[in-house]
Amino acid sequence: MGYGPVISNSPAEAEASYAHSLVHRLEGPHVGEFGMVGWSNANFWSRAASSRDRGYELPLNDIRREVHTLAKLHGEDALAWFDDHMGSTCTDGAIWEPRALHQLCAEVVAGRNAHLKQFAQSAAEKEVQVLATHCLERAGFDVQSSVCVNES
Repeated sequence: MGYGPVISNSPAEAEASYAHSLVHRLEGPHVGEFGMVGWSNANFWSRAASSRDRGYELPLNDIRREVHTLAKLHGEDALAWFDDHMGSTCTDGAIWEPRALHQLCAEVVAGRNAHLKQFAQSAAEKEVQVLATHCLERAGFDVQSSVCVNES
């Protein structure tokens, strides 16, 4: 693997912006990059990731589907949160909105919606897992067997 110049509007740019937002979510209420609070910076990078117009998609539908499954497992309150922020049906037009999870995490940390803490943590973990799998597969890795299938 080599390093080269940054390729503007490459597929990896949106994926990197999305991952960048997740790092800032971890900062939470603390001031980080450019003097911004982590939650605000996470929202900035989430918007940057979703505003890129390319011929492919981030795995937003996959994340939405997986988090919806988690919401059902975590009970009525988690499912109500999901329905309120993502819509109650999985239609073709419905996608995952990462800023809603940033907001839920901020509320849990601030002591509001504390009953959703386990769901928020599980949803954040699933989001990272789906994004990482997507990125590895796009890079040519066979994630199921953890073997690189792209030898070039």
